[in-house]
Amino acid sequence: MKNSIIILLLCLVGVFKSNSQISDSEIKKQVLDSHKSYAEYPEDFAELISIDIQNSSKSGCWRDIHCDMKSKYSRKVEILYKNSQGNKIAYTAIVGVFYTPNHANKKRYNIDYLEIETRKFGIFKESLGDVEVDKEYNEKGFLIREKRKYKGESEDDFKYMTTEEFFKGNTSKYQSPYKEITYLDENIDSKKDPSGEYYYYKNGDLNYEILKDGKPKGKYIRHFESRKKWVVTEYDKDLDIVSESVFYENGQLKEKGNYKNKGFNKTDEWAFYFKNGQIKEIGMYKDDNKIGQWKEAINVKDDVDFPEFENEELFKSSILSNIGEYIYRVGTYRDGEDEMQDEGFKAIYDSGEIFRTFSGRKIKYYFRNGNIMIEGKYDSDGYETGKWKVYKENGSLLFEENVTDY
Repeated sequence: MKNSIIILLLCLVGVFKSNSQISDSEIKKQVLDSHKSYAEYPEDFAELISIDIQNSSKSGCWRDIHCDMKSKYSRKVEILYKNSQGNKIAYTAIVGVFYTPNHANKKRYNIDYLEIETRKFGIFKESLGDVEVDKEYNEKGFLIREKRKYKGESEDDFKYMTTEEFFKGNTSKYQSPYKEITYLDENIDSKKDPSGEYYYYKNGDLNYEILKDGKPKGKYIRHFESRKKWVVTEYDKDLDIVSESVFYENGQLKEKGNYKNKGFNKTDEWAFYFKNGQIKEIGMYKDDNKIGQWKEAINVKDDVDFPEFENEELFKSSILSNIGEYIYRVGTYRDGEDEMQDEGFKAIYDSGEIFRTFSGRKIKYYFRNGNIMIEGKYDSDGYETGKWKVYKENGSLLFEENVTDY
């Protein structure tokens, strides 16, 4: 805005000298007086350090979109001065000299600004109402950091908020920050840099993060207050959810799968796990409904309906203790149905070996090595009946009993 005002005023007023070229000393004086008069703040110009002028190869047009009038020559004026805070400021202006008609149709020399650049050095402080601003410039005069401190909205939440933006510092023109940090009071609230976005709890622990991964998609990561990973959500370039992984606080995966329809519907394979890392259930989704074959965990001690043997202690010590905590039902979900259809009462171990089969009225349980563990039968009403045999893992008989389930 400041530069635009300077250019406009010079264009309206101009500097004229009849029938002679404008001297360099006159150009320097005009540029210096204009800059001092229209500095961003009057106190910015406190002490002149040096002023220099040299030839410039830049050419320009005199306020004419058709460029009927080009500059005869141009000069580069460099002014170095201090502001009231003692900081150095370098102001550079390239001006063109034009041979133009005046109101009496007499041709005179006139100067016009072709290019302006301002560079600052060190840290500049200013107050804008309730906002305190610090701007830091590097040795080349380019902005590398801007810090703004705002008064907080509520003392119950925070007394003030501070934002810091960091720049590459390679140009005097506008540049987007490559890193941003926000603080509430003295505590970090969020951070953005080329790797992603990071958000924090009040105590400084990481809450969640959105990772860029160098792709047009990102990962949104939330954390437990212990700073351990909790939820990882991956987005596509349209910021729609495409996959999600949820973790227990002990670091074990809890569930994992994909989404479609802007993240509203589960799709493809989903897997769910217990805290010890063992699979809880696994299978396919279509439009948020379970379909096809699924494997679902059954707690061996609580949910497997073994007969009540008279040799219960021997059965528990020799058989139950070697099976493991879970085995798996195998069945099929049809579109739109909420209940799984068993495949003949089939069950398997976590690594896929057959645990149980049912054919007719006969049922068999197996060890992981494929040897029979238990075999027996049910009557027509579905009750256990007749002689049941229990085997050791090596295939030899452990005991047999007549079982009546009523």
